[in-house]
Amino acid sequence: MARQIGIIKIKGSIGDLSFYESAGVQLVRKKTGATKKQIETDPRFQRTKENAQEFGRTMKNCKLLKQRLQDILFQCTDKSFFNRLVSRMSMVLKSDPVHRRGARIVTGRGLELLGGLETNRNFKFKDQVLTDIYVSFDVTKGEGIVAIPAFIPAQRIRRYETSTHVQLVFAVIEFGAAIPAQIEPIVWRSDHHALSNVRPIPGIKISFGWIPKLGNALIVLVGVCYFEQIAGSYFPVVKGKYNAVSFVRIFC
Repeated sequence: MARQIGIIKIKGSIGDLSFYESAGVQLVRKKTGATKKQIETDPRFQRTKENAQEFGRTMKNCKLLKQRLQDILFQCTDKSFFNRLVSRMSMVLKSDPVHRRGARIVTGRGLELLGGLETNRNFKFKDQVLTDIYVSFDVTKGEGIVAIPAFIPAQRIRRYETSTHVQLVFAVIEFGAAIPAQIEPIVWRSDHHALSNVRPIPGIKISFGWIPKLGNALIVLVGVCYFEQIAGSYFPVVKGKYNAVSFVRIFC
């Protein structure tokens, strides 16, 4: 590693030299490692090539899933969520029992590994909403139900800072190796329930119909969003800091 002592600051690469800044100091070092051409053509780098192919496929699937779920994930994820999603999706890809290493794909059965994934690691949905949630789906008939029994918000939902109301959210999405571009998730939102309410609110029952393509999976998500009511309008609390969504069930 060498330091740049001239008055001209360079960032980037020139030939096999990389120029960069660290702790306010201008540094330069020689590039190391295999070139792109070597990785693609040299048999010695076959494992590296396979890893790169699968990492690229993992990232593509994570970005697509996050994009499709943007409506429910907006203001419901922490800074580490995407990295945790990538880690889970990598496990999904590696669970493919059919294709060889480097050519493995996301399968419906493998997507079951996303079950239990929380979008907010610090404030998990299961710790926010302390009531039972029932999810069932008949794969052959394509009929599903999400049900929440009657409960008292003041007793069953945690309250934070200036929050006065919560809204429960629900989504179903098909995902897998072959997803038509036009398929969008089903998203449902409850009324805004007052956290001070000491009377039971009616149970919630949502029915949905969906027959996923062969090899794909149906992912069911449930979440909670916190709001403060001001002059009859609802505003997210601390930019959604306490909001949470959980990948509760995966059917295939």
